[in-house]
Amino acid sequence: MSLALVRSQRRLFVLASHLRGMSSAELTDVEFLRKGCVGHAKLNRPKALNSLNVSMLGKLQDQFKSWESDDQISLYLMSGNGGRAFCAGGDVRSLAKLAADGDKKGISEFFQVEFAVDHQLAMLQKPLVALVDNVWMGGGVGVTINAPFRVATEKTVFAMPETAIGFFPDVGVTHFLSRMGNMGRFLALTGQSLRGHDVYSVGLATHFVPSEKMAALADDLESLTSEKDISNVLSQYHTEENLSDSSEPSYLTRHRKDLEAVFGGESVDAIMSYVEEHSGACPLANSLSAMLKSRCPQSLAVAWEQLRRNKDLSLHDVLVSDYRLALRLIPHSEFKEGIRAALVDKDKNPKWTSTLPTVDVDALFAPMTEGTGFKQGN
Repeated sequence: MSLALVRSQRRLFVLASHLRGMSSAELTDVEFLRKGCVGHAKLNRPKALNSLNVSMLGKLQDQFKSWESDDQISLYLMSGNGGRAFCAGGDVRSLAKLAADGDKKGISEFFQVEFAVDHQLAMLQKPLVALVDNVWMGGGVGVTINAPFRVATEKTVFAMPETAIGFFPDVGVTHFLSRMGNMGRFLALTGQSLRGHDVYSVGLATHFVPSEKMAALADDLESLTSEKDISNVLSQYHTEENLSDSSEPSYLTRHRKDLEAVFGGESVDAIMSYVEEHSGACPLANSLSAMLKSRCPQSLAVAWEQLRRNKDLSLHDVLVSDYRLALRLIPHSEFKEGIRAALVDKDKNPKWTSTLPTVDVDALFAPMTEGTGFKQGN
């Protein structure tokens, strides 16, 4: 038996041993397809709305690193299986358990991998087309918001709802939101969801395509022989028409002008005071007032500071800051209370202990003596 064959069999044995230690769900939680010059990553945890766990993030990291060095691959697609979500975010339940167990190492490792993948996919040398049909939130936004092509549909639901659970808009998203002006403030502070055409009109998506045509679009993109033809294919499917089933104008059609004015305030306090003052006579102000009062004060203070600081930072530096914040806020009592109200007791009535004036923002954003721990993706 040749030495090369022995080495080959040894590698196969190691791989088989590794695979035996993985559940069937872990083996298939991301599907990778290759057609000609196209690499297609499909998130495949439909029962969990394709929420990202460490297993999925590790697979994405390894596969895209391999594809980047493959001269036969010239463009990428990313989509979500199951018909209900592209990706509902990171695996919050797992993070909550890590926090409850006091597992600081586990918390650190999760965000090391997640933020490394966010940066890696933002820095790809080949174009990524993100097909963000249905739910597109949290960690799912992190892996795609910097893609050059982001395709929404009338079923797309975008949100960064972290202030409602005592956390903060992470995954580097404030690098993008801070450049959206007052609408970025609105989305980061309130966590309000945007649907359908609003996702496109505000600039979160670059294209808008009917959901029923997304499968055909994916097929046509997979058939491309060059990345130079991506824009032509997308333009054939793109429509400016609002495809909502509702006869009522969309949320942004009705409220964007007022939202721009409200979130032009000089501080979170100023915004909250304004909407409370006008809540009696204005249904939108009443809705915003109730929404902001229900959000964690510490989270609001952090999100505001993120938007202020991150506008001029690189994505990498924003992710470094997010990593520090994550390690400090996941073990915090406010996050635990937010998880209790949202996922455990499900009473949706968190009892926050923080107040805006008492949040020590500088301490939360301060460098960590042990270093960031966040490593730039390859």
